[in-house]
Amino acid sequence: MQTENLSDLRRRVRQIIASGQTDDEPETLARALLCDALSLTPTALLTAFDAVVDTETVGRIEAMARRVATGEPLQYVVGSAEFLGRRFAVRPGVLIPRPETAELVRWIAAEAPTNFRLLDVGTGSGCIAIGVALLRPDAHVVALDISADALAVARLNAEAHRIECQFVQADILAASPEGEFDVVVSNPPYIRRSEAATMSPTVLSHEPHAALFVPDADPLLFYRRLAELCTSTLLRSHGQLFVEINQALATDVRQLFENKGFAEVEIRKDQFGNDRMAKGVKNEE
Repeated sequence: MQTENLSDLRRRVRQIIASGQTDDEPETLARALLCDALSLTPTALLTAFDAVVDTETVGRIEAMARRVATGEPLQYVVGSAEFLGRRFAVRPGVLIPRPETAELVRWIAAEAPTNFRLLDVGTGSGCIAIGVALLRPDAHVVALDISADALAVARLNAEAHRIECQFVQADILAASPEGEFDVVVSNPPYIRRSEAATMSPTVLSHEPHAALFVPDADPLLFYRRLAELCTSTLLRSHGQLFVEINQALATDVRQLFENKGFAEVEIRKDQFGNDRMAKGVKNEE
């Protein structure tokens, strides 16, 4: 079997990626691609100068590099993304998990009551529901999404991380999930269509618009629906609603929650200093 030196392969992968249009530095993408494709740590990749790679694997990696060079997100190319220090399967049709969402998961894990029931609305890859369950083994999680394809990916992640999770396919804007919960969480669509011009072409071309955008005329559409369901049926007394938010709409989300009767409304910033998360507590009935 023919082989190739890893250092030469790394150089060529970098060149292939650099020939295209990408959001990140070609060297950074090349290292990440090779680490994923060859199951190497970053340190091992840097030190394994004399390692050899068989021709079949070389061809597979070069094909992946060409996809990255077109602007396709690396996470879709390799089929997974890091979240909370673990690997989660991702596919076109589900959002790629972001570090800001991991902060939301940690907030829930720190403040949820003991032995709690959690509903994740718009679960996508399942990273929130599964992430909370990984940090809090006493959580009993239900994950809801309108997309059957997204739920299939979420199921793969639940199985991979050995998390028991109930999955529900439903449109939260048209249906009310059954049951009562101690915690409801959602990372709903919250980017206004008018903001698309400021976004990365990679995101716009590849990630699902249904999970990203809301109409400019009603950017609080999902938050209003969640607040109404939580104050009527979904949340138990003193239950908690957590959401990820558009930083430009933080004041509007706070006002909406307060107008709907939530107590202890709190807005938190993410690691980049942006208003990114909100929490409200259902008043005792």
